[in-house]
Amino acid sequence: MSKSLQDLDVLSHVLKQRLLKADLIDPFEVLVMDTGNLSKRLNMSASECQKLIDVVALGAFPDVEDWTSRFNSMDSFTSGDSAIDDVLGGGIREQSLLEIVGASSVGKSQLTMQSLVTVQLPFEEGGLDARAILIHASKAPPTERLSTIARTYFPESHPNDILSNISLLHVRDFQCLQHALDFFIPRFLVDGTKSKPVRLIAVDSLGELSRQFDSNAHGLAQRNASLLRVVDSCKRLIHKYRLSLVVVNGVSEAIQENQIATMNSYGVQSRAFSGQSVHSTKQAQLGLIWAHNVQTRLMLVRTLRKVHVKVTESEIRMSSTANGEAEARLPMPPKVEESVMNIDRRFKKPRKDETFAVHKRRAHVVYSTYLSGGKCEFYILPIGVRSVEMTRPDRRKGSPVPTCALTPAISQSHTQSIDDDEAKIWASISFSDGDEEDL
Repeated sequence: MSKSLQDLDVLSHVLKQRLLKADLIDPFEVLVMDTGNLSKRLNMSASECQKLIDVVALGAFPDVEDWTSRFNSMDSFTSGDSAIDDVLGGGIREQSLLEIVGASSVGKSQLTMQSLVTVQLPFEEGGLDARAILIHASKAPPTERLSTIARTYFPESHPNDILSNISLLHVRDFQCLQHALDFFIPRFLVDGTKSKPVRLIAVDSLGELSRQFDSNAHGLAQRNASLLRVVDSCKRLIHKYRLSLVVVNGVSEAIQENQIATMNSYGVQSRAFSGQSVHSTKQAQLGLIWAHNVQTRLMLVRTLRKVHVKVTESEIRMSSTANGEAEARLPMPPKVEESVMNIDRRFKKPRKDETFAVHKRRAHVVYSTYLSGGKCEFYILPIGVRSVEMTRPDRRKGSPVPTCALTPAISQSHTQSIDDDEAKIWASISFSDGDEEDL
């Protein structure tokens, strides 16, 4: 706090002398002190001490900013899909740290690459007409994937024109990342962006960089110290230059020695922030040190359901069966069909008019400082991440989902939050009954 109690003009000379005699120098000491203790030290009544606290608060914070008005004035840009934008409260917001977490091949990098392109869209199309920086740990730069996404959102432009607005920075470890955040990127934001400003920084992936540390106590202490330094540097950048920060993180298996879970055990309480659910023991990496510094954690999950996709020159057709009637149709942007690429690693690159299958995926907000919990379902298609509403034809309904006895490790309070789709997946682990086609 810049001003001391003796510098506040709202206090009289008598009050200043009494505060100085009580060894109270900083306004923060008066604001946090209990009224009873303050009354004893100043020899004043409780009501007079409360008035003093109000006067000190007014004098020390004359221009308190309403966070609601500041939050509403922040810019945001589209992720490329309207359903995911709704889950994120209108898109990817500036001056915030968005973590995308999930298992391998679930779509984390795809959604991150898509945001690097959508931030370049004009304002009327949901973008910020800005540039982006990608900090990646992989040896090969993802130029092919970025080119395919660029053709989708900028069909009239050459992919190289879009990729020229994305600066790639390869880092090998936390030391390189820290040096880039403290020295290289601040200088680049000032001197290297003459045409368009940089409004997005993406890191893919922070969990991969953490593998350099040992798994013993000393290695974990080094990792946590490095994480804190990286987070501090990131927050200074995003607030000073009004940036959005997207960080990709992986998951690990949550293994506990005690299999009988109680409401006070760490394994049960950690589900509130790790993304772990009843039917999935996967949890986000990097622990509590990292989780406490994330504004929004978006977890991606690949479900057991599949849809069949057929790519033609003019559209993408989606159906529940391989040779079934199309239940959803998406237009194919110009020039995209020339470089159609299947993102799902289980399938090879499809040819025109060839049918292939993709998994349905789910995105949900685990926790956020400004969002309520939301979720949506999406697919990774040749044109990017898309949420599609499937219109199924009439067919015979299967038998109701049977009830089953859950294991003692799962309490009733946790099963109440499972939706119908998740309940079917959980029930299918022990037996199969009802409509298997939905799985």
